[in-house]
Amino acid sequence: MLTGGPIVLAQDIVQGPSEAFGDAYGEATIREKEFTFSFGPPATETPELSLFRDVIISFTEKSLAGENGTKASLNGNELLFTKTVSNSERTSSFIINRNLLDSDTNTITLTAINGNSWGVTEVTTSYIEAVGIALATLDSTQYGYLEEPSRFTGLRLDFKVATIFENYTLQVTGWDIDSADETQVFLNGLPLGFLSVGPNNDFNDGDLFVLSKNDIRPGANQIEFVQRAPGEGWEGLEFEKWAVSDLTVNQLEVDLIPSSLSIKDEKITENVPFISLATVKNLGTTASGSAVLRYYTSNDSNISRAIDSFIIARSIPAIAAGATASFEKSIQTPLIDRGVYLGVCVAIIGNDSNGNNNCSVGLLLDNKEEENTIIPGVLILLLEEP
Repeated sequence: MLTGGPIVLAQDIVQGPSEAFGDAYGEATIREKEFTFSFGPPATETPELSLFRDVIISFTEKSLAGENGTKASLNGNELLFTKTVSNSERTSSFIINRNLLDSDTNTITLTAINGNSWGVTEVTTSYIEAVGIALATLDSTQYGYLEEPSRFTGLRLDFKVATIFENYTLQVTGWDIDSADETQVFLNGLPLGFLSVGPNNDFNDGDLFVLSKNDIRPGANQIEFVQRAPGEGWEGLEFEKWAVSDLTVNQLEVDLIPSSLSIKDEKITENVPFISLATVKNLGTTASGSAVLRYYTSNDSNISRAIDSFIIARSIPAIAAGATASFEKSIQTPLIDRGVYLGVCVAIIGNDSNGNNNCSVGLLLDNKEEENTIIPGVLILLLEEP
């Protein structure tokens, strides 16, 4: 916050002296008022990032008996001139690029533009407001240097997690990222890496960062994009411009689906073993743990764990994200050419994101084009795995 007296700390929450100064508010006539402030830990759990943020200064000004306006300066450097108005009260604000701030104390000076009646009140400061992002929801807004409000040197994202089972991912597209060390990314104060370089004044190809479940907290979490400070070969607006868009935070999930079921033998015969081949794909974004493949028989091709006849189960190993694995099973049955269907279902595991696609389509155990009389599938026999 700002104060006209002792130095105090800038906080996330907007605070400041509410007292009024100047004859426009019935106080002593002044033409200039100084306020000092200093950085301090924000009202969050990541104080180490407090120095990485731009600051908003706002104030209410009033003029009576003639036009007047306000000049705002930071540490002696002019930053803002408000439009002169007569007999009016209004609130103005401006954003201070953190690279213009001193690490110790800073002085904001508000000065009347001319000699007419003038006053200021409600002078406050806050860090640039964080942006809330919902899990698994694309935020296509562009945030950055040229947007409103201007985020000259960074962006803070807030997201909440109720229960943590797996890692998460952050997907983001950077704009006008000129250097490999320009924009660093943090999770709860821990560095994740940098945004990828892209074309000048254009978007890069996008980045994906893994957010470890060990670093995510139940409840509130923060992602911070931090622009590097200007240095040699890094002066001027063209180097400092930046933005991010297409932001998504997702939980890494498993989604196992039996994508096909087939028979390797050219012809199947009653009570003669044949090899079935079940293909299981992980449509999720993280590797599965070991799972269980269950075999069912059915009177139709719609395989259901609820109503069809469970025969036997076998374990299957972990499947990488996006990968497919095939599993053989030796089967013999007297039910060939009798209208019985064979199917498989993957038993739902703890982090399977979709339990509605875990069963295959039934495979007719038939060498003929037409179906014969349906016989209960519980008579099918499966050999043990070797």
